[in-house]
Order: sequence, then C-alpha cells, then structure tokens
Amino acid sequence: MPFQREHCFLNSEIHRNIMNTTIRNTALASILFAAASSAAFAAGSANLTVTGTIKPAACDVTFSGGGVIDLGTIAANTLSDTAPTKLAAKNSSFSVTCQSATRVMWTTGDNSAGSANANAGAALSNASKAYFGLGNVGGKNIGAYVITMDQTPAVADGKNVGMIASFDQGKTWAGYTSAIAVNTHGYQGMSWATTGTIAPVAFMTATQPFKVEAAIAKTGELPALTQDVAINGSATITLTYL
Repeated sequence: MPFQREHCFLNSEIHRNIMNTTIRNTALASILFAAASSAAFAAGSANLTVTGTIKPAACDVTFSGGGVIDLGTIAANTLSDTAPTKLAAKNSSFSVTCQSATRVMWTTGDNSAGSANANAGAALSNASKAYFGLGNVGGKNIGAYVITMDQTPAVADGKNVGMIASFDQGKTWAGYTSAIAVNTHGYQGMSWATTGTIAPVAFMTATQPFKVEAAIAKTGELPALTQDVAINGSATITLTYL
C-alpha cells in the first residue's frame, strides 16, 4: 500500500509538471504570436497625397475692330523732308472680360521694339518709353506711335471707373485722369479703381478707350519713296491677376 501511495504521489507530481510546462509553452506562444502580429502590422503602411491647383477666374482681352489701327494710304508728297509728319489720331478701345469678378493689372509692350524712329517719337512724346515702332524697311525706321488714354473714362460692369498706375508691380498705386502706354511690360502696370479711390477694383467686364497717334519720319530718314513702304507696328497688352 505505501508503494501505491508513492505511485499516486509521483503521478500527481508528473501531472503538475506537465500542466505547468503546457501553460508556460502556451503563454510563450501567445507572446510570440502577438509580437509577430504587431511587427507584420507595422510594416504594412502606405501614404496618401492629395494635390491640386486653384486657378484664378480666366480673363480675356480683346480690341475693338479686331485690333487693327489702319493709318490708311499716305501720299509720299505729303511728307515733310525737314521734320516728322504727324498723322490724324485714331480712336479705339479694348475690353477685359472675366468669368467672375477679378482684379487685374495690364501692361503694354512693343512687338516691334527697336524700330521706332527717335525723331518721330520725340515729336509725339518727350518720354522714350512712351513711343512704339512702326517697323523697319531697308534698315530705315519708318516712324513711331503712342497709345494714350485721355479723359474719356473706362467703364467696369456698367459704371465709370478711375484709371490707376503702379510702377512697382502692383504694390502701390496712384490715380491718373490721363495716361500714356509704355513700350516695356515691366515698367508700368495699369488697372481701374472705383472713382475717388486708388485700389484696384474687381470686375467682370471693363472697357478702356484709347487713341493712337502716329508720326512718319522725315523723308531723308525713310527708304526710297519710289515704291510702296509698308507700315508695320504691333503692340501687346498682357494681363496679370492681382
């Protein structure tokens, strides 16, 4: 009988050892599984990037008459051989139309830069930046022209507006009752403001009247007048959103 009790005791001890080992192994397996699962989760990641661009409302600029100022036919015998000959001024206008109310600045530039006759330009303005070229034929500059905005007011969305100018890319502005365009885009910016103010106003449609005054060089500075001499001036208005 004592043998049997010892046997039972040994069996119980063995059973407890087996249970403890099982529990320890099960716990260890659970810890390892959890660690492996965490490592696998951390490695499976990806980034999402959201991009895009918000553009200002588009604006278009158009000239009346298709943007053509026709100086007509000029008879050679009406030109002076001692001084530039001024021609009659031509009236025109341009319009800026936007998809929604927008503030813009416009600049002007000479597409025939270098072709202005200096004497003809000086007969129109005392500022060399103010006159544009009429083209070059046979190495001779034909003449010059200026674009002026006089006291005829611009109209924006049905209301008269004042003309303003900036000489620092739109940082500061000053008001003008009349102005002259310049032949270099980066020099002078123009815009419109509510009458009596100098802050650019937002609009959907604005129309600016202007006139073109041209002068032909004296005959001694022109190519031979025994054949047609083409006049070929070109200027661009460029818009900048404010």
